[in-house]
Amino acid sequence: MATHGTKARFYYGAFDMSGYAEQVAVQLSRSFPEYRPLNGVAVRRPAGGHMDGSIALTGGAMEGPNSAHAWEQLQSGVTNAWAYLPGGDALARLAILGQSKGQNQQYVAGDDIVRLPVALVSTETLDTGEILRALSYGGVSPGPSSDNTVPTDNGGAGYLICTANTGNLDVAIQHSANNVDWTDLLAFTQIAAGATGSQVKVVSPDTAVYRYLRATWTISAAATFFVAFARRYKTHGNSWS
Repeated sequence: MATHGTKARFYYGAFDMSGYAEQVAVQLSRSFPEYRPLNGVAVRRPAGGHMDGSIALTGGAMEGPNSAHAWEQLQSGVTNAWAYLPGGDALARLAILGQSKGQNQQYVAGDDIVRLPVALVSTETLDTGEILRALSYGGVSPGPSSDNTVPTDNGGAGYLICTANTGNLDVAIQHSANNVDWTDLLAFTQIAAGATGSQVKVVSPDTAVYRYLRATWTISAAATFFVAFARRYKTHGNSWS
């Protein structure tokens, strides 16, 4: 899957990378172990092999007032959450999510700008989820709910990306069976005033996730942040297989 255009967005760590890449490509792979039983007539390839995935950013122009910050995010060497939004950033739209370290970027000078020919951001686990809060400033909590039509039984993972913050920020994800009565599904670690960053919180695979989801938050001042949740349907931990 490769996307470029005006709607797609890519957030990494504490930074919106959408203005610093011309294309985002997602590659998913899965190995299938083989065995040949004595009584079999063909090779068998059972499910459950190793899975891997990667995100590649290409063609970005690393110039502008925030270019240094963009490079700092990519080369931080710490594990960051990222969100790739091929259909744009809006409630309930698809979010491809993961965690990775950006450590293999290249500088290439040409055409009077510094470009990003390849920035490979790889991860062992990719999630496919839904947006519960678009990257935005302020807002009234709780956010609007998203309807999955049916509940699920294998937990999931919540993703929080905060790009600006002037107060203590507490974010949670709630779920509901009827869109009226709500309980907390997970809570992120508080982001202190002046700090930014990203987090992933996993809900154990034996946990039921109700039909409706929403983000809720409290903040002592103001913040710009994004929230998404990925339901997991397989006990091996990914939601895209």
